[in-house]
Amino acid sequence: MSSWKVSELTVKYSKHQMRKSPVETPRDLHDLCLSVWDMDTIDLQESFYLFSFDTQHHWVGYKNLFTGGANSITITTRLIFQVAAQHGAHKIAVAHNHPGGDLRPSKEDISMTIKLLDGCYTMGIEMFDHLIISPTEYYSFSDEEFFQRQRFIR
Repeated sequence: MSSWKVSELTVKYSKHQMRKSPVETPRDLHDLCLSVWDMDTIDLQESFYLFSFDTQHHWVGYKNLFTGGANSITITTRLIFQVAAQHGAHKIAVAHNHPGGDLRPSKEDISMTIKLLDGCYTMGIEMFDHLIISPTEYYSFSDEEFFQRQRFIR
């Protein structure tokens, strides 16, 4: 007799003080990041968060998906889109920190953002922004018109 192993996917909902106003700007997103980020580790190790939104930019979920070391992190786009689907996201934003304080995107950050944009296009999800954050500042791919340039290239 054969037996099969099947993975079980569970969705866990927990109460969190949800932001009532829409998240419409990179500054709003940075404020949201700071409200949920583990500030004890922001200067010690990289973390990567997914934020999911409805069609009106209201926050419907978030998750700290990946945690790395002092200067790197391993990210898989598959998990990002699995969790976005669990959240029922119409729009997503991602954010990560650079513990060293340099907010300029690395080549890996740019490559990952392009992969996310491609995945969003395929999944029919809008990518709102990708932030690189510190406790006081941020770099926004949206503010730098990165998304618009990528759409033009396609």
